[in-house]
Amino acid sequence: MSEQFGFFNSVYMLIFKISVIAILYLYFVKFEIDQFIQDPVDYFFDLMNQFDIAQYSLNLSIICMVIQDVYLDRKIMEDSWKKAFYAIACFCMWIKIYYLMRIFSQTAHFITLITRIVDDCKTFVIMLTIILLAFANFYYVIDMGDKDSNYVGLYTDNNVMNVLMEMYFVSLGNFNIGSYSNGANSGIIWVFFILASFIIVVVFMNLLISIMGNTLNDVIEV
Repeated sequence: MSEQFGFFNSVYMLIFKISVIAILYLYFVKFEIDQFIQDPVDYFFDLMNQFDIAQYSLNLSIICMVIQDVYLDRKIMEDSWKKAFYAIACFCMWIKIYYLMRIFSQTAHFITLITRIVDDCKTFVIMLTIILLAFANFYYVIDMGDKDSNYVGLYTDNNVMNVLMEMYFVSLGNFNIGSYSNGANSGIIWVFFILASFIIVVVFMNLLISIMGNTLNDVIEV
């Protein structure tokens, strides 16, 4: 008898949880639908609306995964992938809370400033990505198949990811130069390292500071 009541209790609890989640989910989705009806074109070109669509889709996928895994005992994904989905969903929810801080007068100016900076840096990000890929391609070719050089750090099992991460660390000023004097191509490696450190760290990072400063002045004037 207790097992039967436990079964019904679990079913009722499942229905209750799904109902609460569905009501809250539909409540927030309704706002997105209303915005879409008012102006469909502007809705899709707005960055935060794109973020909301991705967030709601991700949350819906997680709800389905939890129901399948916990209540229906059907494992549809590896635990490592599920953890990644859960972590990304939590991060997106915190970003959403961060963006909602614009409704308060004390924080609205700060949110506007960050949004404008991100928007003004689009061209900068494209140009920085091109120059990073250029140096990454050089490092990939010069380090390919040379076991004595190890010009690129071993961060993952994938050589492409290693050179991309190497260039990312260079852009942050974290230089892995311990093995640059090894191998037959040490001279050209040092030349390209100096070029990369000057162009990426000095030129592009100072350009980024300049862009942020101009955006700050524009926001203050408004």
